[in-house]
This record gives sequence, C-alpha cells and structure tokens, in this order.
Amino acid sequence: FQPSLLAAEKAPAVAWQSYWKGAQELSKRTGKPIFVYFHASWCSPCRALDKDVWPNALAVRASRAWIPFKADLDKETDLAAQFRVKAPPMIVFLNTQNKPIASVLGYNEAPLLSKAMKSALKKAR
Repeated sequence: FQPSLLAAEKAPAVAWQSYWKGAQELSKRTGKPIFVYFHASWCSPCRALDKDVWPNALAVRASRAWIPFKADLDKETDLAAQFRVKAPPMIVFLNTQNKPIASVLGYNEAPLLSKAMKSALKKAR
C-alpha cells in the first residue's frame, strides 16, 4: 500500500469557484461560460452529488469547459433569487453574457449531468 499511488489514481476535482465576482471575472478572461450549482448543507441529494457525482471523472471532464460556481442556497440568497432557484440541488447554466440558458433540478448521475453540461455548452456560445 502506497498512499502516493492511491492519491494519484483519484480523478482531479471540479475547479469550484466560491466567489461570484471572481467567477464572473474568470469567465470574461477565459471566454468560458459559468454554471452555478446551488446546494445546501441540509440537502441530502446535494450531499450525494458532492460525494458520488462531482468527483466522477465524467463530471470533472465535462466541467472543464465551464467556470463552475458552487453557491450555498442559504448564503447566496440574492443570486438564488436572480436565477429563480427555489430548492436545491439546482444547476443553472449561463451563456457568456451570464444569462440563464438551461437548468437541471435534483440529483442526476454523472453520465446524465455530463450530457446536460455538454448540451448546455452548445447553447452557451
């Protein structure tokens, strides 16, 4: 057992942004659109997404075309209101002008979430 080998086998994580203005600036600099993942600490499906789906290589790879922003629904209330988010988990995909173009509500497995990211990306540009 070599911990360094075990760590190397793990897929890289989604590069979550935690500061909204920073995510917007990064989007402008890179030309990548943003997706916002609204979650909450009390949300069981959110915990399942965090544990099982976001670490999945399919989700990680699909997220690389985006600026992923992780928003706590209880703290980012203005942002949630702006995008009309009522309950977590909800993912809102934005175009490069930060206008909503698609959304996904609830828990979805990595293959479906990856497909949603790729589909929304076509509309985002």
